[in-house]
Order: sequence, then C-alpha cells, then structure tokens
Amino acid sequence: MSFIRAARQREIYFWPKLLYMSALFILIAISILVAGSFLAAFLWSVKAGQYEDDYTPSIRMLFDDGTTNPEKQSTPNQ
Repeated sequence: MSFIRAARQREIYFWPKLLYMSALFILIAISILVAGSFLAAFLWSVKAGQYEDDYTPSIRMLFDDGTTNPEKQSTPNQ
C-alpha cells in the first residue's frame, strides 16, 4: 500500500516539472520559427540584390545631383 502512495506522490511532483518543460519546448519551437523567418528574409534580400553595392550609399551625400530649391534661385531677369 505504501508503494502506491509513494508512486502517486511522485506523480504529483512530476506534473509541474513536466508543465515547465512543455513551456520550454514551446519557446524553443517559437524561437526556431523566428530564426527561420529571419534567415528566409536575409536570403530573399541577398537574392534580390540588396547587398551588391556597399560603397555608393556611403558616399551618395557627397555627389552633387544638381537639384536645388527653385524659390532660392536668383532670377536673372533684371
């Protein structure tokens, strides 16, 4: 009789640990899904050519593209 009682008592203490472990498994699965989505987005951006030119964007502000504000231009009418 004491063996059955001890087994039930172990079962009572086993279930909370199993619930904590199931939460851990759910979090691991969610993190793998998030990491996979970031990997897919990265591979898609590489395939689309986002990382082909890494020099021009850093010096783009140094180029003079010729666009100015028309209100600030002086008019040579006079």
